[in-house]
Amino acid sequence: MKLPPLPLIILDTETTGFLPKVHRVIELAVVRCENGESVETYEQLFGIDTEIPPHVEVLTRIRTSDLAGKPTFSDQRKDIEALLTKDAILVGQNLGYDLSMIKGEGIDLMHKPWIDTSLLASLVFPELKSYSLAYLSATLKLRHDPAHRAMGDVRATMDLLAAIWERLQELPEEELQIVKNIMGRSTSGYRMLFEKLESSAKKLPAWFVKPSFEEAPAPATSTRLLPPAIGTVDLKEEGLHPDSLPLLIAAAASDTAKTQWIAVKNLESTLRKIPLSPDVQVLYPPALLLDPEAMKRLAAQEKFTAEEALLATKIVWFDAHKRSEIALHGGERDVWYGKMACTDKSPEYTDQFKSSAHTFILDHRQLLEFLEDPAHAAHGALTPETHILIDDASMLEDTATRAYGHQCALDELRAAAEGNAELTRLVDVASLWAEKTRMVEDQHMITAEELGRPETKGLRQQIIEAVS
Repeated sequence: MKLPPLPLIILDTETTGFLPKVHRVIELAVVRCENGESVETYEQLFGIDTEIPPHVEVLTRIRTSDLAGKPTFSDQRKDIEALLTKDAILVGQNLGYDLSMIKGEGIDLMHKPWIDTSLLASLVFPELKSYSLAYLSATLKLRHDPAHRAMGDVRATMDLLAAIWERLQELPEEELQIVKNIMGRSTSGYRMLFEKLESSAKKLPAWFVKPSFEEAPAPATSTRLLPPAIGTVDLKEEGLHPDSLPLLIAAAASDTAKTQWIAVKNLESTLRKIPLSPDVQVLYPPALLLDPEAMKRLAAQEKFTAEEALLATKIVWFDAHKRSEIALHGGERDVWYGKMACTDKSPEYTDQFKSSAHTFILDHRQLLEFLEDPAHAAHGALTPETHILIDDASMLEDTATRAYGHQCALDELRAAAEGNAELTRLVDVASLWAEKTRMVEDQHMITAEELGRPETKGLRQQIIEAVS
């Protein structure tokens, strides 16, 4: 396998944590390539003025004692900067993290052309279950030695890029032009990469398939459903047999005299495991469905972020209409939820309720939202006579906390704001406020004192102005 014929700088860091300026870079490895060949290598441990956390020592096998007498990152900054600022595309696995940590040490590379191999892998390896470097190394047999050390990760990233490039060269002209046209509006690193792509393939490669749910055998036996009287609840202990839920669904589908709704904890997971007859209508929540109008707006953009470009390519390549039909990775999820998914007013969502089916399957959260306002939320499809079956009912309390609450994911809102300067500025201010307020905690309950701070009042005023 060969690397793309471009000047490349493949890099990786090991750090004491995930927060730039708070945590430190303790190792950096770099390989610079020209015409597919390695021409320069850099590998260095750095001394720091704090202890390496125990979990990082276990993961990387770098101990605090190993850093004794090593130069600091600051000592090496000029050499590192001279290497990393050469005219080349920066390459890495989840590269944004490494660049943010290096920026925290005083070298800002965010303006450089770059590509992320984890995002590209999700484009050309749609059949895989994960795009972590460890999983990709094991599955694709990449050189990854030593694992969780900077140079070992760089070697694996080089092999991964070569594997990605090989698959891209297997594309026939039609699909190649689609991705070239989209990437031509993306960030400079991806644009440069795809401009070099050529292929003489005449047919679609075997890997070019839409991800699909696994075919599972139908249950060999059947069961009977005896609905309780209207307005009452009948609790049944579900057995450990893997066919318990398939039997339940099959029984519901066979009883055409009743309208039956089956609520499951995780809809996508259930659909992967259980075959459904044509008599069962799946009620997808809005977030799992693509809004065609949103896709038109995205396609009309003059410029794309890397995540927008890769997501748009997948949607067009695989003619996707549901989230499960493409492999979403990293920031693509934020773009999907913030910019591409349906709302509860979208026809692609509401048309599901026009089905003549008598058996419906949905997730717990949708059911709870419908029960809160059945006539409006379920578009009249949920009636007092409907027989509701709830699988794994013990999880309802946890789901209810989310279904009846309100939340706003800033990463998704930031993706949705892309291209709108006013909204982008507001989201960035909100993100800074949130980081300052929660003080590195995973969860933080806002206090009355924090609501009274000047910066909180300023953020509130910006929100009022933005929505007015």
